[in-house]
Amino acid sequence: MVLEAVSDAGFLPELVVSQPDRPKGRHLVLSPTGVSAYAREKGLPLLTPDSIKSPEFIAQINNLRPDFIVAADYGKILPQAVLDSAAILPVALHPSLLPKYRGATPLNQVLLNGDVETGVTLFKMVAAMDAGPIIAQERYAINDNDDAGLLSDLLAKKGATLLVNFFTGNKPALVEQNETSATYTTKLKKEDGLIHWENSAQEIGNMVRAFKPWPLAYTFYCGRKLQIMAVECLNREFYLECGVIAGITAGGVDVTTGCGLLRLRSVKPEGKNIMSAQAFSLGHKLKTGGRFNNHE
Repeated sequence: MVLEAVSDAGFLPELVVSQPDRPKGRHLVLSPTGVSAYAREKGLPLLTPDSIKSPEFIAQINNLRPDFIVAADYGKILPQAVLDSAAILPVALHPSLLPKYRGATPLNQVLLNGDVETGVTLFKMVAAMDAGPIIAQERYAINDNDDAGLLSDLLAKKGATLLVNFFTGNKPALVEQNETSATYTTKLKKEDGLIHWENSAQEIGNMVRAFKPWPLAYTFYCGRKLQIMAVECLNREFYLECGVIAGITAGGVDVTTGCGLLRLRSVKPEGKNIMSAQAFSLGHKLKTGGRFNNHE
């Protein structure tokens, strides 16, 4: 978490602002964000406004007149009246190499597209989405086992280091983003995780990594939803209809796709815990020739 890393480096915020507590889980228990929970645990001043555009909130920030305003994974564009209250600079962290992948889901999209590199950007905030001039960037070569959750944690740490270095070092010149190179991402929906077996093994493998930990890639077997947790793309062709079980081994369940075989390594059946694909095959008596579907 950026807040924790910056605080540990000795930069205690005058005020922490986070999203309001929201109902979560099966029983919709009102729960704080990770930022709110950390701020309360450490006794840091905290606000969780319903609207950052309200006159009351804007007045509070203007009266505080902080040196810096820092945004990390807040999820909303700060109004100009809030940005103007920073005595030195309003800055933000974004987990992509801006101007590419502006918006809500950069890590998901970079994995879906099969990119080999991503990174984190520290930039000056303006009243437009991820559009301000760049202060610093750090690149990261994506590994085959990286998923969106792992990348989020890793780039948050790298972003926190960029921020601490910015606070402690010489202030670099700001570089305007090239608007002609800008690309945008959109929010994910649960149904985006539905696997279409007509796609290639590589595309489906990218999808599994991109949608972990949410919304998770899924398919259906015998009318029951099956979430796919880990896969391996096999460099073999198998000429059957797409979504057909081509083989079952100790390593997993091999499934045909539009191009290549995809080995399911671990899965999560509906209402069950994560298990190996082989264990699932034994418990549900999977056989070669059986089929996964994209509907119940």
